[in-house]
Amino acid sequence: MPPGARPERLTDAARLLFSPEEVAGPGFWAALDLPRLRQAFRRQVRRWHPDAASPLPGWTAAARQARFVAVKEAYDLLRAHLRQAPPLPKPRLIAVAGAKGGVGASILAANLGVFLARAGRRVILADLDPAGPTLPLYLGQLPGSRAACSEVREGRGRGRQSLWGPALLTREDLGLPEGEAGGVAWNALLAHLQGLGAEDILCDLGAAPTTGALDLFLAAPRQLLVTTCEPAALVRAYGLLKRLRHRLPPEGRPAGPVPAPELRPLVLFNQVSRRDRPREMGRRLQEVAARCLGVTITVLSLPYREEIATSVRDLVPWASRESDPARGPFSALGRLFLS
Repeated sequence: MPPGARPERLTDAARLLFSPEEVAGPGFWAALDLPRLRQAFRRQVRRWHPDAASPLPGWTAAARQARFVAVKEAYDLLRAHLRQAPPLPKPRLIAVAGAKGGVGASILAANLGVFLARAGRRVILADLDPAGPTLPLYLGQLPGSRAACSEVREGRGRGRQSLWGPALLTREDLGLPEGEAGGVAWNALLAHLQGLGAEDILCDLGAAPTTGALDLFLAAPRQLLVTTCEPAALVRAYGLLKRLRHRLPPEGRPAGPVPAPELRPLVLFNQVSRRDRPREMGRRLQEVAARCLGVTITVLSLPYREEIATSVRDLVPWASRESDPARGPFSALGRLFLS
């Protein structure tokens, strides 16, 4: 909400703790939370406290004391205001991982994000592929471009605004290192993503998820594993299921820092041709996963469509071209994630 819609006393209090430019920004009030408020208060305390080591030139002790009291009153007022505000609704986390490179997991994540956005959902696409971002290119943003940042929920969190609806975040936007990110606090990252005000957060983990990314996959209520009927892809899909299962101790508690629900992924056979046998392959994978891993999986298939391949070459998501996405190839998958 813009500052003008706030009581004047709240705006005046915010100006004592933050710069006037920050308070005047369109996303300031939506982005303001208790951790950010505490950080600003500590910064002002170091500056105005009567016992500060470096007195400000031109300010008497009495003036500094008065300013410090005003800062403390402003902090108390804003803290009480934030505690009275209704909590943000918890978004739905959807994790997408590929069995191997080339199975189309990122393309599927992009089109699913566009499908959900066109259905009226507030969607964030988080490209967490350790091999490098591909979603910015496919969604109409060249990697590294200085496009205007989108405001997610009036400024709570920033990301590149794609041309097709979802807000886009990359590993660079989130401050994640390239490749294996053993030092990343994935639980803190998950909490950050869930505080961005979106209804759906799609995390593209790539074809070789890091150990921490596996925990994030397990933490997602909606888990999507993309493969093809190619034998190598099936073997890699089973290997990924095995890695995920081993992240859960026998008693069901997660081995990593992120709380994990039961492992029940949706396995999607992508790019299915007439010669493939997705039902037979899916049944075999279900049987092996249940017998050897104790994991229940759901199987779905998506046929190969030349229009989708053309959209990849054109860098335009197919779901954005369809006049009625509810009748397109992603409709069955999209309805599962809308329910």
